[in-house]
Amino acid sequence: MPVSIRTLWGPAGLGKANESSTATFQDHDLDDADDAAAWKFCIPMDGTITKVGFYVTVFNGAPPDYYVGLVTLDAAGAPTQVAYGGSAITTYSPTGVGWVWVTLATPATAVAGELCAVHIWPTGVAPDAANSIDVAYEYLTQIEFPTMCSYTVAWAYSDGYGPWAVQYDDGTIVGMEAIAKSVDSIDTGTTPDEEGCLLEMPFDATCFGARINMSLPISSASYDVVLYDSLDNVLASVSVDDEDKTNAQGAKDLYWDDVSLDEGSTYRLVLKPTSLSNIIPAGAVFDTAAGRAGKTIPEGDRWQKTERTDAGAWTNTDDELIWMGLWLNSI
Repeated sequence: MPVSIRTLWGPAGLGKANESSTATFQDHDLDDADDAAAWKFCIPMDGTITKVGFYVTVFNGAPPDYYVGLVTLDAAGAPTQVAYGGSAITTYSPTGVGWVWVTLATPATAVAGELCAVHIWPTGVAPDAANSIDVAYEYLTQIEFPTMCSYTVAWAYSDGYGPWAVQYDDGTIVGMEAIAKSVDSIDTGTTPDEEGCLLEMPFDATCFGARINMSLPISSASYDVVLYDSLDNVLASVSVDDEDKTNAQGAKDLYWDDVSLDEGSTYRLVLKPTSLSNIIPAGAVFDTAAGRAGKTIPEGDRWQKTERTDAGAWTNTDDELIWMGLWLNSI
């Protein structure tokens, strides 16, 4: 029988989305002997971690090797250079920009609930401005922990899920195997002119609203939030006739009358501009579909980006998603 609840279901549950109109990530230079970067997090499940990952944004000259590892935290919560879980610190030789998976020389035995960090720092051969890399250092969704860490003369911290990840021996990805922010600017005259997520329900539920995230839209924009069934029938919608009424950016909760959703059925939750002033739905682009569907993003394996133009055929993109969610009040 149905269970009464009140819960946000979907990717928007991971935290506040980045409010940026630029797809590329900010970064941190690793161009002298002291520079380092890390991502500290809580391990979500037992198992064997074989790889750590991060995104290289800049490749200069002929960079020297760097040390990369899954490491412990010290008493102050800073990343150490001590390998976690019986693993081994590994030497990484940069080859170019892009997402990088580094296979640990010895895997880590991961224990759910323990804290650790992915850490990259120079070896005995120091990089310099002409021969070095930069790594991405910007959140996609923001909460207080996990935390990104950067070192120049002291550790500095930036809250949230950035483009850092680990991979277990069964291929499960924890973290964000992300390579860009999805920041498409759409209005009634663009291609596409509707954008959101295709989703599949794993249970029967009743939905009474949605949470959406915007990246720096023009304040005069208007739009609809629409929930479609698999045949493109409109099940629910909310109209915002001026962005000033809901704030020009950030997360927004909007509601409608109860709608029944069926287990195994697919739906689309989309943003549909109703003016020529643009909106920018906040989202993420992943290196692979497996990165989207890992163990970090709530329902990431059931939500993916969808878009269309002039009420035409939908295009689905399995290595992207928009930060959205549905409010449910029964399962």
